[in-house]
Parts: sequence; C-alpha cells; structure tokens
Amino acid sequence: MQAVQIKEALHEYIDTADEKKLEAIYLVLKDSINTNYEYNTEELAEIYTRRNEYKSGNAQTLTTEEFMNFVRQNKL
Repeated sequence: MQAVQIKEALHEYIDTADEKKLEAIYLVLKDSINTNYEYNTEELAEIYTRRNEYKSGNAQTLTTEEFMNFVRQNKL
C-alpha cells in the first residue's frame, strides 16, 4: 500500500471513528506528533510570497464551493 492510500484510509477511518478509538490512536501517535514545527527559510519565503500575491490581488483564489467542486471532479 502506498503512502497516499494509507493516508486516505486513515482519514476515512478517523472521520468515522468513535471517541474511544480516536483517543487510542492519539495515545499511540502523540509522541511522534510535533506541534513545534519551525519553517525553514525557503518555506517562509514561499509563505510570504503567496501572502503578498494574495494581498495585492494577483493570486488566483477559489470560493469554498469552487474548491469542493474541484476536489469532487478530480477525486482528490
């Protein structure tokens, strides 16, 4: 099974799992979940570039409905 397939299966499972199962999954994974992620210089530059494009009106954006239609059509 490829990583993409595993992620999709886990997302589907997590979306439908009850609270006890979610807590169990979290307990198994909590030590490997890094909540203190630091962006490197390249990532920060990309974030600021995209932010500036958005603020200047030069970025292509989608409404929520447009995005959902895109995802459904492309089965992402």
